Amino acid sequence: KIRPFHFPTDLLESSRARLTCEAREGDIPLTFHWQHEGVDLLPDIMVTSMDSFSSTLSISMVREEHGGNYTCTVQNTGGSDHHSAVLIVNGKYPPHLPA
Repeated sequence: KIRPFHFPTDLLESSRARLTCEAREGDIPLTFHWQHEGVDLLPDIMVTSMDSFSSTLSISMVREEHGGNYTCTVQNTGGSDHHSAVLIVNGKYPPHLPA
């Protein structure tokens, strides 16, 4: 079972973003796999692992093409689970409210 995760809703272009996919249950070894819109990640997206039950996706400079659905799948000999989050990229400047 994956602990639910989500992107902040106020991400601006050029900001940083990070998601951690954490298996809260399941026997190790665990295998993690990330996808963006159902395909492998763009080359500028880093995936790291700090321990045997989590995987972190990092985007150092969010761009418009990073927007979309990100899915983490975790698998072991007993089965698999997946969770998705949507990244919405806002313009470089926050919207202004009318005066």
